[in-house]
This record gives sequence, C-alpha cells and structure tokens, in this order.
Amino acid sequence: METPTYIALSRQTGMARDLNVVANNIANASTNGYRGENMMFQEYLARTGTLGLRDKISFTQDIGTFRNVKDGIRAATSTPVPACSISTPTARS
Repeated sequence: METPTYIALSRQTGMARDLNVVANNIANASTNGYRGENMMFQEYLARTGTLGLRDKISFTQDIGTFRNVKDGIRAATSTPVPACSISTPTARS
C-alpha cells in the first residue's frame, strides 16, 4: 500500500472509534447520573525514505477514551425502589 492510504486509514480508524463513543453518549444521555466519554487523539510523526531524502509523515493515533469526572444529572423518579428479599434454604427433615 502507498503511504497516503495508511494516513487516510489511520484517520478513518480513529473516526470510527470516535463515532462509537458519540453513539454511546447519545444512547445513554437520558440515563440518570450518566457521565459522558470523549476520545483522545495524538499526532504520530514518522520519517520515510533514505537517509538523504527523508520526508515526515503525520498519522492520527487514537490513544484511548476518558470519562467526564463531573457528576451526572440526577433526577427524582416516581418509581419505587424494589425491596430485596433474601430467602434462606429451609432445613429438610
């Protein structure tokens, strides 16, 4: 493959992961107390060619996601909290 193809592919891969994070944020936006996530990108520089004729090539590299640390929005709901019942096994005679 040619180098421009690698550069475009690196950016497309990062954009696909970013789209997944955005879709997850949208899907959970109405969830009580949800904290959004964001992508972190950095530029990766590489040198190509022979010693006398080197070119710098800039790739996009996604290095991870980070979660918003602010408290999510909390709202009171009218749904009662279900009571938990603990059942213990009965002894058989």
